[in-house]
Amino acid sequence: MKVTYGNDTSKGPGNGIFFVRQSGFDPDVSCQFTVQRSSDKKCLSPGGWLDCETHLSPVAVTRQDDALLVCVASDVVDQLDELEVYRLTLFAPDGTKDSGALHVSGVVYSSLQGGGAVSAIPEPVSRPPEPIKPPAPEQTEITPVVQEVLPPVVETPPPVTDTDGPAAVTGGRIPRWVWILVAIIVLLGGLAVWYALSHRGTPGGEPATEAAPAAMSDPEKNAGTPQPEPAAEPEKPAAIPQAEPAAEPTPTPAPEDLAPEKAPPPAPEKGEPAGQKADEQPPLARARAFLREKGPADKALELSRSMPETPDGRDAAFLLLEAAAEGGLGEAMADLARYYDPTDPTQKGTIAKDPEQALFWYSQAKAAGRADIQGALDALLAWLRQEAEKGSAQAREILSRMR
Repeated sequence: MKVTYGNDTSKGPGNGIFFVRQSGFDPDVSCQFTVQRSSDKKCLSPGGWLDCETHLSPVAVTRQDDALLVCVASDVVDQLDELEVYRLTLFAPDGTKDSGALHVSGVVYSSLQGGGAVSAIPEPVSRPPEPIKPPAPEQTEITPVVQEVLPPVVETPPPVTDTDGPAAVTGGRIPRWVWILVAIIVLLGGLAVWYALSHRGTPGGEPATEAAPAAMSDPEKNAGTPQPEPAAEPEKPAAIPQAEPAAEPTPTPAPEDLAPEKAPPPAPEKGEPAGQKADEQPPLARARAFLREKGPADKALELSRSMPETPDGRDAAFLLLEAAAEGGLGEAMADLARYYDPTDPTQKGTIAKDPEQALFWYSQAKAAGRADIQGALDALLAWLRQEAEKGSAQAREILSRMR
């Protein structure tokens, strides 16, 4: 079967729908599903991503035209990553199952996004409104005010004793005006000392350093005062001409100096960070950076060919080939089909084999003009017939859809 994802706008953020096509499930029959992550083979469960397989129940299952709509809530949507590849498997009550690859994009998460455990969302319980009781009238308690009549207080001034000194009259404390007078005297004394020190050694009490500038700054006062003529500057001796130094011979450049300058390194292509070389990044990081920038399909195919022959490199190449195949490149469709083809002995990273997806992408590549994949397509059909004879329900269902 073929699975795509879309946001459920009628229910708001955190709700989504799995659109399942080419599947024989009946929407009137309740079913369960599992979501397996291709990168580490872990399955989604109420406790998060675990190694064991856990069956989850959808919110609702309906059918629209030729697609089966599996509705899920935020407990599933918040766990999905747009840069991961998943496998969705449906389980019917009679034991039959069907599965397909799932790649999500444009997910609108809920406000609780980020590692929340999968749990059922309780439905709100409607309760009848409670009757509104009228407020009881407030009772104001009147407290009698009793005024207490106190006898008038007559203050008796203390007797003034005639003692010597102002401190005795003020109770032993010095008045404030005395402190102010002392501060003024100390300030005037300091100013007098500063004035005497700054004008010492000059006739008439004027500072020697300020006399000359004051006389120069007032030309009207100095008009009648004869100014001393400036002393004549001594004549400078005539400059003796010097002989110019002989020109040094120009050195002949070495052969290696005549080599052309090296061209500057090329600018990083779209999808590669400028601060780090592309070869120094992990393959999955390079592929995800390219997909975030939404580069062209031909560049995605070219970058997939440069990935190393390692499990991470093949997974990164799968992501790039999927983007290039969706962009309409027949060559990318053929390479993507080989990832799913169970008859292809080459190890393709962590991507699980899926004959239905392989048949789909082989057919798309053939329709795009790739006639060279006819041999691989015939080998896949022969393999499906053998599996159907052995009793495989999935193989029989795939062959029945082709008729």
